[in-house]
Amino acid sequence: DLFLKVVRPHRVGALHRRHRLLTDAGVPVPHSYGYTPDGLLALRAVPGRNLRDVVWVGGRVPTGRHLLSLLDRLPAELTREPRRASWLERAGHYAAVVAGALPEEAERVSALAEEITAEAGTGPTVPVHGDFYEGQLHVTGGQVRGLLDVDTAGPGERLDDLACLLGHLSVLAQLDPARAEAVNRTGAAYLATFDRVVDAADLRYRTAAVVLSLATGPHRVQDPGWPAHTRARLELARRWVDSARAARATAGEEVLMPATDALHAAARR
Repeated sequence: DLFLKVVRPHRVGALHRRHRLLTDAGVPVPHSYGYTPDGLLALRAVPGRNLRDVVWVGGRVPTGRHLLSLLDRLPAELTREPRRASWLERAGHYAAVVAGALPEEAERVSALAEEITAEAGTGPTVPVHGDFYEGQLHVTGGQVRGLLDVDTAGPGERLDDLACLLGHLSVLAQLDPARAEAVNRTGAAYLATFDRVVDAADLRYRTAAVVLSLATGPHRVQDPGWPAHTRARLELARRWVDSARAARATAGEEVLMPATDALHAAARR
């Protein structure tokens, strides 16, 4: 099987070379067979199921250490690519988008973005995926067999990749209460591992920024009841900020992932 990906013609050659660079480095991205001048990229299919589906059915998921090892394999050459703004740097933009869609929340979301930006720290520049969440990871037997959508790969901060995964998982738990416990248990395990390699407070602030970016989604796709869904994501981002402050105040002590009540129970188990 193969997939055809359509991108802007002036970007297709660089994307093909990025796929080849990553496969040569042993990163399990889809092999690129080649491309056409009008922007068509031919990619080999990857095995496995995406991590979201594996979590939902109670399958074996990759450990946090396995995911860190995967990110460690991203080649240094990626740092020569153009740098994208971090989730932290884009917090104000996403706050403005939410405020435009939901003016009555403008003051709250603006204050939230300002707190995230003012209080969060940064990390060193390293190769990153740039959009590292459960839908991009194909898994078999607890191993990542495929990493998708490397259009965003380049220089960045490890905090961004780790926070992207945590933020998406915590929002996913909100979206599907029936499966929230399994999602939260997975997220709590990843958080505990990631806390050992990056600053715990900065990781949570960065995750709050990711959740803030996802708060624009319900209006964008016109979900029924989107104002309530947007407010729920803003509240989730607020809880991540509160957790970041708690982590900074109690450095060295465990602070749980603040997604839902079900997550707290899962994390304690």
